[in-house]
Amino acid sequence: AQTSKAQDCAGGRIQPGPIGTERGMGTYGLVNRITYGVTREEADRFDNIGYAAYLEEQLSPLEIDDSECASRLRQFQSLDMTPYNCLRGLDESIDPSWECVQSQIVRAIYSKRQLQEIMVEFWLDHFNVYIHNSASELMPTHIATIRKYCLGSFHTLLTNVVKQVQVMWYLDNLNNVNGFTNQNFGRELLELHTLGVDGGYTQRDVETATAVFTGWGMDGYYEWPWDQTTNRNWGK
Repeated sequence: AQTSKAQDCAGGRIQPGPIGTERGMGTYGLVNRITYGVTREEADRFDNIGYAAYLEEQLSPLEIDDSECASRLRQFQSLDMTPYNCLRGLDESIDPSWECVQSQIVRAIYSKRQLQEIMVEFWLDHFNVYIHNSASELMPTHIATIRKYCLGSFHTLLTNVVKQVQVMWYLDNLNNVNGFTNQNFGRELLELHTLGVDGGYTQRDVETATAVFTGWGMDGYYEWPWDQTTNRNWGK
C-alpha cells in the first residue's frame, strides 16, 4: 500500500511530534528546521502547497497573515515604542525588557511567520546584549531592528544593528569619545560579529574601527545621533 506523506521513511511508522501532532521527519524535515516544531496546522499547510512554495512563503513574512498572533501581542505596551516613549509614557510597573521576553515566547508559539522568529532568535544570539546591563527601554527597538532585517543581507543587518544604542551601551561605545577612546566596541565588532577571533584582523584594524565609532552614542531621546552636528560627544 502507498504510504502517506505523514509516514516515516523507516518502516512506515508515524513519529509523534510536538503538541500531540503526527509527523514524519523525512517528509517534514524542512518544516521542523524552519519552525519551532511541526504542528498539525503547519503540516497541513506544507502538504497543501509543497516544499518550494512553503519555503518561499516563510521567506516573505510580511505576506503572511499573522493577525491572530498580533492580537495576542496587544497585551504588551512597549513593543512598538521608541526608547524615549518607553521612558516617558509607560507606567513604572511595566518593564519593557520583560515584555520583550514574554512576547518572544508568544511569537514562537502562535506566529505563522515561524522562519522569521527562528532568525530573530538566531541574530539575537549573535548580536548578544545583556538584558540587565543597559536601560530596559532600549530592548524593544533592538529586537524590532533585528526582526526587520533578519531575513535580508548581513551587511544591511549589521549596518543597522551597530547603530542600536543597546549594542553601543553593552559594548562600552558610550565611553568611546574624542580624547578618551574605548576599543571594546571596535574589537567585538571584528571578533564576535564579523570576522571571528581567528579571522585575520590586526590591532591596527581594531584601532581603525574604534576611530570610526568614536563619538557614536545616544542623544537625549535614547536614539543614535544621525545628525552628528547635534551630538556634543561626536568626534574622530
